[in-house]
Amino acid sequence: MTSNFSHLSTDALSPGQLPESVKALLKRAHINRYPKRTTIVDAGTESRSLYLILKGS
Repeated sequence: MTSNFSHLSTDALSPGQLPESVKALLKRAHINRYPKRTTIVDAGTESRSLYLILKGS
């Protein structure tokens, strides 16, 4: 599944200016949405994933 992450760019760094390593990472990324108050990661739990929280706390 390929997701469109173009909304993550800013005026200072457009998608055309992203380093190849970042482009490769984004090609493998997935967008997941969770209900409010959902625990995504527990402190101290080992993970093999990288999470980028776009909104929430």
